[in-house]
Amino acid sequence: MFNVQVLMSTYNGEKYISEQIQSILDQENVNVHLLIRDDGSTDKTVEIINSFMKKYSDQIMFYAAENIGVKDSFLELLKNSNEMFDYFAFSDQDDYWLPNKLFAGINYITNSMEDGPILYCSRTTLVDEDLKRLVEWPPVPKRPLKLNNSLVENVVVGCTMIINIPARKLLIKLRPNTQNIIMHDWWMYLCISAFGRVYFDKQSNILYRQHSNNLIGGERSIFKKWSKKFRNVFLKLHNNIRSIQALEFNSVLNRNKVCFSEIETLTEFNAYVTYSVSKRLKYSFKNKLYRQSKMESVLLKALLLIARV
Repeated sequence: MFNVQVLMSTYNGEKYISEQIQSILDQENVNVHLLIRDDGSTDKTVEIINSFMKKYSDQIMFYAAENIGVKDSFLELLKNSNEMFDYFAFSDQDDYWLPNKLFAGINYITNSMEDGPILYCSRTTLVDEDLKRLVEWPPVPKRPLKLNNSLVENVVVGCTMIINIPARKLLIKLRPNTQNIIMHDWWMYLCISAFGRVYFDKQSNILYRQHSNNLIGGERSIFKKWSKKFRNVFLKLHNNIRSIQALEFNSVLNRNKVCFSEIETLTEFNAYVTYSVSKRLKYSFKNKLYRQSKMESVLLKALLLIARV
């Protein structure tokens, strides 16, 4: 059986964390181990984790640390992960994993017969606080999961991610300044899409709990989704966050003296905000960037024109 290390960051998660941890320990057909980093909880989260530690001391490693935020917390976990494992998965603190989640994802990776950096992700089943099923999310991507997509859109849900050893090494090497990235899962999608392969499984093996304390949850309503997008544009919220992340990607590559074949795509995207209106108009229609839906791709062209990507 494959050995898998699950990386979990916790923060004030006392309400659901027992269910989450137990669902991970109950994974079938894999040898599963948990590495948990608590990000400065002030509730009973640490106490609950310690109770699991007493019962599963051979499967759980745990350390409590200062609050640094979810992005840095997961990157710290990755840095402190054990290179002796075959695969590495990422976990939230409030979901429920179906028993075959890890095995299904690892099978997906091994069936690819590739040995470079690989990131697996999947759909989720959105559920309410009582695990009542709501809807499958996100939509299944229809276009290639390449740099031309990852620069401008994230299709990866962090709690579904599984990576192999080469991907772990690459992501540790390409650690960013998290003030300049959107989320850790988007950053990982960006990195692996540039240097490896990203696989999206249309089958969900996770119940993704939606509740009032979700840091980032699934968007079920199309109306709410597009209302939020237009509000962000007109109020200039999250202005140029994708461009800032792309600049950070370029900076990390230069700092580590890493070259790759699609540098022209990255360089041109980083430069477009300096273009004149007429040049941006040309770029918005001639570039090869894309989002997964036609509507999103139309919006992307408009955002490029007004330099708001």
